[in-house]
Amino acid sequence: MPDGATLIDAARAARREIARTSSERDRTAALPTEPLRLILSAGLGAARVPWRYGGSEVRFRDLVEIVIHIAAGDASVGQLVQPHFIFLERVRLMGSETQRQHYLAAAAAGAFFGNAISEKGGAPGRWATHLKRTAGGYRLSGHKFYGTGSLLAQYTFVGALTDDERRVLAVVPTDRLGVRLEDDWEGFGQRATASGSVIFDHVSVEPDEIIDLGPWETRRHHTGSGSQIIHCAIDAGIAAAALDEAIGLGRGGARASRDSGVEWARDDTAVQDVIGDVAAHAFAAEASVLRAADLLDRAAEALYASGTESEPHVEPLLVEASLAVAKAKIVSTRAALRAGERLFEVGGASNTARSRNLDRHWRNARTHTTHDPLAYKFRVVGDSLLNDRDPPNSFTF
Repeated sequence: MPDGATLIDAARAARREIARTSSERDRTAALPTEPLRLILSAGLGAARVPWRYGGSEVRFRDLVEIVIHIAAGDASVGQLVQPHFIFLERVRLMGSETQRQHYLAAAAAGAFFGNAISEKGGAPGRWATHLKRTAGGYRLSGHKFYGTGSLLAQYTFVGALTDDERRVLAVVPTDRLGVRLEDDWEGFGQRATASGSVIFDHVSVEPDEIIDLGPWETRRHHTGSGSQIIHCAIDAGIAAAALDEAIGLGRGGARASRDSGVEWARDDTAVQDVIGDVAAHAFAAEASVLRAADLLDRAAEALYASGTESEPHVEPLLVEASLAVAKAKIVSTRAALRAGERLFEVGGASNTARSRNLDRHWRNARTHTTHDPLAYKFRVVGDSLLNDRDPPNSFTF
């Protein structure tokens, strides 16, 4: 399989191709079938799959660079692949060897995994989707929303409660009898993420398709930070895309303000200020995400090396990585929103024309950054610095 540098180069090339059609996908909410094919054919889907299962086993730092490029091409496509990457990380850490051999090798062969975790209503994290034990195995019933990627996936991983109230993931082929996919996502941003409702009507599930989350709800691990850092990379990619757009506008013959004393926007000091501001925010987002990824790599490698029972030195590394990713989340969220807003200050009111669709960058940023409210990131970072309290041991930190 390709090494990290080769995969990053492939992601850079994919960025250009994906960007070429991103506006039209946003306009029509079309499924990103071709971008996903491009990503998988380049081996990007197996970036962190270990070599022994056929993947490239790159570091999180490389994965972050890959996702930034993909999201800079199209933020929806960056979101599309997020559940796939984090599911594979959870299988690698939490699955059995049989499950690793099956699912990680499937990803290396080009399989794609979507998710079916979130539900409408109910207490947060309290799934109504039920996995019931039967004489012949298990049956899964429930209705999921925001099933990102599942409309194009061969498998979807499903959060469910068992008869004895255990939280589990069930990994289900999307073409299995009783699975129904509905293309009903209607957000004003992130419109082409292949998300929608996933309904399970007494779907048959085998015992080896179930991953028990129970042990990992009390033991600290890195997959919450791993999931969050991919979200950070998406936001950094949105900021990069908005910067590209702003530069293109400034270089492309936009007129300067009548009060500037110059003819072209590129010579207007106010426009130069905008470009400098957006560039600095995009730079800060990428730099913070890459720094957090380095710390996450150190923690993940120590956790994997420690085996079933973590060594005492692993916990502080996991805490440090979690806090670093929380800080990167703050920086990247603000960068994406600011870049998407300020690019309109390059040129005049014609940039707001629907035909230009420049607002998609802000809409993508605003939609995506609602996943995890920044208030909780600020609070956890501040509490750690003031009171030496560790971040929550959860799947979101």
